[in-house]
Amino acid sequence: MPCPVSVTVVVRGRYRGIYRKNGKKLDAQFVQVFKLRNGIIISYQEYTDSYQYAEVMGEISGRKAA
Repeated sequence: MPCPVSVTVVVRGRYRGIYRKNGKKLDAQFVQVFKLRNGIIISYQEYTDSYQYAEVMGEISGRKAA
């Protein structure tokens, strides 16, 4: 039987691709946080640039904030 251990794992990466409907490129960073207990994932959270996704998909005009 494994000993009870809690671990937090942080993963950094990038989502890259092309939105097929308009040909715009996406290059967005992300961070994923996994919490494990006894080798089992008990929680997961992801942080990414959702503004960039909306901009690539044409939902935002690309204007800079004031």
